[in-house]
Parts: sequence; structure tokens; C-alpha cells
Amino acid sequence: MPLARHALTVPEAAFVTQSSVRGVNSEIDAGIVAGHGQTVREIGSADLLYLAAVRDLRVDLAPALRQRLRDAIVAAHEAQGNTARIGHLSVALDAVEAELADRLRILHQLRDEAIEQNTEVLGGEPVLRGTRIPARHVADMVRQGTSPETLAEEFDLTPDQVSAAILFDRVSPRQGRPPRKARRVVPAP
Repeated sequence: MPLARHALTVPEAAFVTQSSVRGVNSEIDAGIVAGHGQTVREIGSADLLYLAAVRDLRVDLAPALRQRLRDAIVAAHEAQGNTARIGHLSVALDAVEAELADRLRILHQLRDEAIEQNTEVLGGEPVLRGTRIPARHVADMVRQGTSPETLAEEFDLTPDQVSAAILFDRVSPRQGRPPRKARRVVPAP
């Protein structure tokens, strides 16, 4: 079964392939993976296969070999083949696709069922579906040390909703400028 055509942002691709955001960006910066998109880098389905296939080997492989491997995976994917080959080296794309399927399903459920954006609710800020609770607020509270169990009880959320908020924050880059750090004021002597 060929992987459906997907275009994911770098953080989404990192989640799906279980790579680091830095690793995905490094592959784009090296010119091996094509980061499509005008304002946000997007990763296509063939590059998702490549990133998952080399996840554990990437730092040990020379850029030229990584490029050849990526080209072989893209060619096999476009031909709807099951195996990418470079000489005697082969990558079973069905196995890689199967590995990606569960995390792609989780990502789609997050987008379709767990988080919603409506300009009528909090000015369009992403909220947990069926609530007026901003997903990033829940994730920020967890990051600051509040336990997911406490949040679930405090806001009347399910554990799945708390997990969805945390995952949403992880895979969805914040819009706008980063907040300014507070300046440290040194009292005069």
C-alpha cells in the first residue's frame, strides 16, 4: 500500500518519523530533502520515507550516500515500488510505511478530532475541541510543572485531551514573534 501524498511541516515530520526537528532541518539545509513551501518548510511523503529510513543512521552516512539513498527512495515511491535499491543495499519501503502509519493516524486525529480553530472562539486560537480551553495554555502548564492529572481534574478534561494539547504544541509552530524575555534589572549601588 503506497503512502498517501502528505505535506507536513518540519515539526510534524519530526514527530511522524521520530526524528529531531534539528535533524530534519539539517537534511533540508544540506540539500538532501526538499523543504517545500513559501513561509513554512513542508516535507513530502517520499521524504518522510527517507527520513524514517535513515533516522538511526543519518549521522553515520556521508551526504553523498544519503543523497543517493533519498533519490532511490523517491524513485521507488513514485513508481509505487516496495523496495528502494542502491547496489546491494535495499530498503523495504512497506516496512517503513507501516512504521509511519500509526503516527500519521495520530496526527490526523489531532487535526480532525482533538483541536479546533474558530474565529468565533477566542479569536481563532486553537482550542481543545468542544471547549474554550487553549491547547497551548494546557501544554504551557505541563511544561511549567503541572501534572497532566491535575490539569485534567482542574479543567474537567480527559487524559486524551491533555495529551492532544501537548502533542499539538509540539507539532505546531507558534505564530508571530517569540515573546520577549524579561530584562534583568540590576539595582544601582
